[in-house]
Amino acid sequence: MVLASNVPYVRIRYDGEPFDLLFDSGNVKTDLGTDFARSFPKAVAGLPECHVQRGGFGGMVDLKAVTLPEWTFTLAGVSVTLHDTDVYETDQTLSFYSGSLGCDCILAFRRLTLNYAHMYLRGER
Repeated sequence: MVLASNVPYVRIRYDGEPFDLLFDSGNVKTDLGTDFARSFPKAVAGLPECHVQRGGFGGMVDLKAVTLPEWTFTLAGVSVTLHDTDVYETDQTLSFYSGSLGCDCILAFRRLTLNYAHMYLRGER
């Protein structure tokens, strides 16, 4: 785990490759951005495009996306599978957005330790 401009990021491994995501425990559901789609084009190939709404402090926006029915990656040495994960592909303002791990990721663990003093995560299934 690292802090960049006071924002926590964690490194996952997907398809054998490291990939950094924002860690946002206030985000109900994990989402992925155009940076993920560019880095792993096979993951999104052939998925039907849909429109999803994303909201936060800045209000709501309508985005084009694809949805990964099942997405498996490794976090803190533990395999995690999430369902119905949206991947935003087309919005210019999100062109370098890698994604955000949300509460659904936290709930995939029996116990998840976030240690900001030593900057690590430890997960138990």
